[in-house]
Amino acid sequence: MNTIWRQAYNFRLRPNSVQQITLIQLCGSAKYAWNQVLSGRNEEYNEYIEDVESVQSRGKDVSLVPKPRPINRFLFTYDLKKLIEKEDYSFLKTQGHSQVLQQNNQDLHRVFSRIFKGKGAILNSRPKTAIILLDFLRV
Repeated sequence: MNTIWRQAYNFRLRPNSVQQITLIQLCGSAKYAWNQVLSGRNEEYNEYIEDVESVQSRGKDVSLVPKPRPINRFLFTYDLKKLIEKEDYSFLKTQGHSQVLQQNNQDLHRVFSRIFKGKGAILNSRPKTAIILLDFLRV
């Protein structure tokens, strides 16, 4: 009989003031990037729904409406890249570490793929807590 033994460790962070500021900036930029990519995805989905409703109201075939882009990791990476390239979001280059933003992107993709299983859908903004961020901070 195999017994699985699982053990967990709890760590308490005691950052100094400079580290606190850095962690706050990383969490803030990750949350901001999450919400921006998510809102872009929701806008695309809402446009698709509006197109479907307008085609249905005219009595035409709904299958002719182009579907939203498929949910995959490359889509979210592309959206993040386009977001960082905009002048208004240049602070993501300076305040947001690339590992943090990429992990944030992977988390967003994981949420979409688990919940919606490849189908487009609307999701609420990320909660204010950023506990997931500490999983991959390797400073």
